[in-house]
Amino acid sequence: MLKPLLVVAALAVVFGWLLPQFIDYEDVWDALTELSPWEIVVLFALGLVRIPSEALMYRAFLPGLGLWR
Repeated sequence: MLKPLLVVAALAVVFGWLLPQFIDYEDVWDALTELSPWEIVVLFALGLVRIPSEALMYRAFLPGLGLWR
């Protein structure tokens, strides 16, 4: 029960306090709404391609970490 509360608290701190110090959510939203459907598909595809490459990088740094954990 404590772990989900800690996750929610950490997300609230990161997205509610830390990130707004560096970025403006309104500017990000404006930039995203100006994208064409094709650009959104490309952005989503690039995001999906990054997942395995990031997982492999973390697996190299942490030898006991598997891809499916």
